[in-house]
Amino acid sequence: MIALSNSDPTRATAFAAYIQIMRLGGAEIGVALMGTWLREREQVHSNYLGQHVENGSVEVTRILQQLAQGFAGHGSSIAPARAVGTLAALVQREANVLAYIDGFWLCFWLAILALFMVSLMTRAPPGPLTPKPFGAAKALLRKCGVAMR
Repeated sequence: MIALSNSDPTRATAFAAYIQIMRLGGAEIGVALMGTWLREREQVHSNYLGQHVENGSVEVTRILQQLAQGFAGHGSSIAPARAVGTLAALVQREANVLAYIDGFWLCFWLAILALFMVSLMTRAPPGPLTPKPFGAAKALLRKCGVAMR
């Protein structure tokens, strides 16, 4: 409503085009930004988590043995390979969760930045839809010497 009331009728076509560009381009930019952010952060977290999964480590060996025992009923020859695959899937899942947490933090800080930018905005100039004071407010403005339009 504010954008429409302060628009210039001679530039209505350009105004409509800008609205469509913001509507469509904003969504595409947001999807591309978030998709890239999640992919990159998932790779970073996968690397960080993978650094703690050391070959021969006591904890890793114990987890692999537990997983292999669970898969032994489906074939003891492929149980160790399935255990390693399951452990890799667990690391990937946790990295994905951490990437989504980073995505929420990104949204939070962008929202804080947007609120800061909105706080720097000034008042819109008076337009045709600007409310006119009436009653006690009108009398108070006249008493203070404020010119009304």
